[in-house]
Parts: sequence; structure tokens; C-alpha cells
Amino acid sequence: MMKTIAVFISIFMLITGTACAAGLNLPPAAGICVGRAVALAEKGKTGQAIDLLEKFNSKKTGKTGAIIMARGYDHYYIHFLLGNYYLMLARDDREHSGSDRYARAIEHFKDSLDRNHGFSPAWLNLAIALYETSMFAKAAEAFEKGYETSDHPEPVHLYYASVCRLQAGAPRKAFDTFTRLMKDHPDKITLQWKETFVSILFRLKRFRQALPYIEELAVKSVG
Repeated sequence: MMKTIAVFISIFMLITGTACAAGLNLPPAAGICVGRAVALAEKGKTGQAIDLLEKFNSKKTGKTGAIIMARGYDHYYIHFLLGNYYLMLARDDREHSGSDRYARAIEHFKDSLDRNHGFSPAWLNLAIALYETSMFAKAAEAFEKGYETSDHPEPVHLYYASVCRLQAGAPRKAFDTFTRLMKDHPDKITLQWKETFVSILFRLKRFRQALPYIEELAVKSVG
């Protein structure tokens, strides 16, 4: 389950930085900064992209609220990109300064959401950072928020929320989330997801309820 989550998350993170920017109405100064940062990151110069964004964000110091807003120094998307890039570096350097970079990623995703609570990509990437630092219960909440705030809710995010709750030692909450998943997306439940549901039912000692799923898995997994 963890490997599947990691693979999907890697793809998701790579597309949000540029895809989200395309539809934003950023203040001109922020737009120029974002464009330069994205270009640097696409060339593999993630550290330089972070330095550029951090320097731009620091310009808010001593400025009035009107100027900060007009120039976008503290724009939610600046924080979102910073969260993304810190998360990328954290994954590349887990053995050394990864933990500090995860903390910075989480901080910036939260700052982004403080400024735009309904920004689904920030919820989902916050969930990634929380998951990868073993904060499973909080990751589950963030995945669920990302699902709920999305214009096009993806069933996989509810699945991840359920998995995180199971890993957090909360099988009842995992069951409730998975039940919601089956209700909202009955035609999207894969065999792998049903295996997870069986694990949840076993943790709850609901063996009889698990039996039909076990039988289905036995038949459909043959070969």
C-alpha cells in the first residue's frame, strides 16, 4: 500500500506546480517570480527556486497589508510552491536534512491553506508530507480535505485517507472512510482496495462481513 501511495504522489506533485499556475490570476510581481521559480525547478535547480521564492516572500516585512496584497508577497501560491519544492528536496535527501525540509514543506502548505482554505492541491500535498513523516492521522484528514475541496474529487484520495487511518491505528475511522468511498464511487473499487478493506474488517474482527470479499478476491485473483 505504501509503495502505491508513493508512486501516485510523485506524479501528482510533478503536475501541480505548473498546471495550477496556468489558471491563476496572480499579481504581476508574484507572477514573474512564480514563472522564474518554475523554470528553475524544471531545470533541476530546486534549491535556487526556493531561494528566489523565499526572498520574494521576505519582501513583505515592513510593508503595509495593501502593498503585500497588491504585489503578492504573501500569496497562497507562493507558499504552495515553496511547500512543493521543500518536499521535493526532502525526498531527495531523507538521510541528511530531509526532516528539516519536511517541516518547512508542511509549514508552507499550512501557510498556503491559511490564505486559501479551499485550495485542494495544497491539502493533498500537505497530506503527502504528513504521510511521509509518519503523521498518519493528520495525513488522513488532509487527504479527505483535499478530496472535499476538489472540483473533481478523486476516489483514490478517500482510499488514501482510509489507509492512513488504518496505519494510524484507527480501524473504525478507516472503516467509516472506506464505507464513504464505496458509497460515493461504487464502480471505482479495485481488487487491491478490497484487499485493504478486508484488512480493516479483520482489525475490527468483522470476519463474517469480510468473507464475501475474501471469496471474490480468491476467484478474481487466480492466474
